[in-house]
Amino acid sequence: MAQLTKHKWLIAIAAAVIVVLAVIWIALSQASKPDRVLEKFENAVKTKDTKQLEGLIVADNPNALVNNTSLQAMIRYLKTNANSYQVIRDGIHNQIKDENYAETNQQISLVQDGKKWGFFPDYKLKVKTVHLKVTGQSDNDQLNVSIGNMKVPEKKESHTYGPLLPGTYQTNVTVKNSLGTFFQKEKKDLWGNSEVSMIVDDSRLAQKSENVQKGILEAIRKFNEDLSVYTTSGLDANKLSNATDSFKEDFSLEQAQFEAIKDYVKK
Repeated sequence: MAQLTKHKWLIAIAAAVIVVLAVIWIALSQASKPDRVLEKFENAVKTKDTKQLEGLIVADNPNALVNNTSLQAMIRYLKTNANSYQVIRDGIHNQIKDENYAETNQQISLVQDGKKWGFFPDYKLKVKTVHLKVTGQSDNDQLNVSIGNMKVPEKKESHTYGPLLPGTYQTNVTVKNSLGTFFQKEKKDLWGNSEVSMIVDDSRLAQKSENVQKGILEAIRKFNEDLSVYTTSGLDANKLSNATDSFKEDFSLEQAQFEAIKDYVKK
């Protein structure tokens, strides 16, 4: 009788273990469904919570920075561009419906990335990265660019920055040229293309610069002052304080040539 009771207990324990394992298996299976990835993605955008995207984002370029700043930039873009967000959601919905988890031509797509816990398909969001190309109006412009306060890889010969996760980034540009040093702060949408261009309008920056405006006014004042002295000094080019030595030499030569031929000029 005792032996029979012992067998019953063993059977009961074994059954309980099987039930627990079955429950765990079902729970893990449910947690690994592609719908859960979409749900986390939508909730992350809704609540602006980048932590929900940790471990879900896979960039198409391994050199891309996937961190809180870049994830915030992506969420920021999707929050303010409803049409783009809806296109992404519809695309992922269609992938789940068709059970097609290959990378699509959308900016973000759902892909299968190995196995989770060694048994279940692991689904991730594959993201197409973007490069930002910054140019000045002149080849002599010296540019220094900061994107979201991140250390972004740069191709110095072309001022191309990236790869970056797509999104809306805060950019800070410093421009140095013959007019001075200028600063531009601008939010830039990096989305839709593999490379996005940003042209720094240094003329506009110069027009808005108080230092440049003061410099122009001072140059005009000095020119008028020099012109008055110049005309009362017998057209002595050396009285032009803002003129270069080269200009003064050329002007003196032309003046000497004129003096040599002026008597032959018909009045």
